[in-house]
Amino acid sequence: MKKRMMGSFAGVLIALGAASSASGSDRTVVATDNKDWQNALVPHFQQAPQHDILGLKIGMTVQEAYDVLAPQGFQKPRYGLERTDRGRGAARFFKSERPRNDSRPAYERVTVYVDGSSAPRIIAVYRDSQYRRGAYPAFNSVIGALRTRFGAAPIEQRRHNAVLMSWDSGLPAKCRSEKTTFRYLRMPQDMSWWEAENCYYGMAVEVEYDTNTPGRPVDTTRSYLVDSRLIQANWEQSQALAREVTTRRAREAREQLDQNPVAEF
Repeated sequence: MKKRMMGSFAGVLIALGAASSASGSDRTVVATDNKDWQNALVPHFQQAPQHDILGLKIGMTVQEAYDVLAPQGFQKPRYGLERTDRGRGAARFFKSERPRNDSRPAYERVTVYVDGSSAPRIIAVYRDSQYRRGAYPAFNSVIGALRTRFGAAPIEQRRHNAVLMSWDSGLPAKCRSEKTTFRYLRMPQDMSWWEAENCYYGMAVEVEYDTNTPGRPVDTTRSYLVDSRLIQANWEQSQALAREVTTRRAREAREQLDQNPVAEF
C-alpha cells in the first residue's frame, strides 16, 4: 500500500488579485473568474452518480441547493460559503441545519461541498441525522426505509455497531484490496492523496445502532454522496491556479525589483 500522507493543505484562500493570510505555507486557491476550471470539471459532472440526498445532486449550483433545502425546513447557512483547510479535497462548502420537531424526530445537518470555480457546483454532500433519546427507530425500520427509497444495496458491509449500504458505487480493482468501503467514505477535507485516487464514487448510508438492546435502536445515520474523481479534478485545478498565481507574483516582484531606484553614491 502506498504510504499515507496526510500533509496539511492549510493556507490562504486566494482570489485572483487579493489574498488573505492564514497559518501554513501551502495555499488553497479559489478562482474569481476562471472558465478553464469550470470546463475541466464538465466531463466529471456528466459521469457523476445520479442519486440524491434530500434532493441534492452532484452538479447543482449553490442557489439550486438553497432552493431545495429551504422548503424542507433547513435553515439558511449561517456563514455562507466556507472553505476546507486541509486534505487532497480542498473545497468550499456550506452547512445547513434542520432542528427536531414533532414531525421530524431527528436533528439534521447537511454539508454541501462545491468546487472552487467562479460558478461553483456541488461535488459532494454529507448528511448527519441524530435521533433524540426516546425516539430511536428500530434497525429493521431504518433498513426497510432505505431499501424502499433506493432499492437493494449492491454493497452491504458491517463493522462493530454499524452497517454500511452503498448504491451505484464504483470501487476500482486497485482499491478492493482494502475489502471495505468504509475507509473511502471521507469528506473532502479528510481525504489524503491516496484516498482521493478515484477510489470511490457513489452514494452510501451508514447506520449506527445499539447491539445490546432488543430491536437494535438506531441513534445516528450518515449519508454520503461522493465522487472522488470529481474531488480530484477540483484539487488539480486548485493546484494549477496556485502555480499560476505564484508565478505571476514572482514575476511582478522581479519587475518591481528592477524598477526600484538606487541611491546616489
